[in-house]
Amino acid sequence: MYRDSYLLWNPSTNESILLPNPELRQTYEDAFCSTYGFGYDSISDDYKILKIDNDGGNDFRPHSNILALKSGSWRKIDKHSCAFHNGLRPDDSLAFVCGAFHWISKDDLSNYFVILFNISNEVYGEISLPDGICNIPYMRLIKRVISVIDEMLCAYCTCQHIDGSTFKLWVMKDYGIKESWTQLFTIQERAACLYYIIPECMFADGDVLLMYSKGFSFGFRTFKGPFKLFPIYHGDHQRGFVYTESLIPLKLLI
Repeated sequence: MYRDSYLLWNPSTNESILLPNPELRQTYEDAFCSTYGFGYDSISDDYKILKIDNDGGNDFRPHSNILALKSGSWRKIDKHSCAFHNGLRPDDSLAFVCGAFHWISKDDLSNYFVILFNISNEVYGEISLPDGICNIPYMRLIKRVISVIDEMLCAYCTCQHIDGSTFKLWVMKDYGIKESWTQLFTIQERAACLYYIIPECMFADGDVLLMYSKGFSFGFRTFKGPFKLFPIYHGDHQRGFVYTESLIPLKLLI
């Protein structure tokens, strides 16, 4: 999203196209935030964008809209049958694996789990989180996130303690099987906040590239090495991301 317009951008060709805007909801902009996901539907041979609105924690069954590029129009989709709080933030993105979008939610009893939405049949489902990410005292938790790394669903969390912060990362090696959650590593830093850590990609040797930001600096590191911070100049914003190269013209997708 750029200046209230929706753009689809191919970083391989630097081509972009303007997408239609979804129907505006009758509420103030600061009353909700929206989170987006982009994925390919192999059944319909179409690319789709899912938009989830979060009404500031007041609506425990958030509104969702989906855009199929070939149709050229947004439409509302059914809500999840159960009440839950999605806990999404505007800077989050929906993790897309195995034809479904994923995000962390919790019910009214504060039980955490992963909500999934299949973009082919538009059916919701649930996946259990690793026990180590659920059993964290509330006052020590900083954040829980579901993402994708090396084409696998991954979950990571940061918690704080007296001596600093701890970052933990898991991957789901067999999709949908709770027992396949495998903890890759733990990072502990003294007198540091690891809130702004994002796993970006996994190398062939199994090491993971992490992005980290602190104040007006950002940096990258692997599990094996320390962070090297670089200054962010006024008005600048840096963010790395991983993508699969494609030379397909975007106009052929609509």
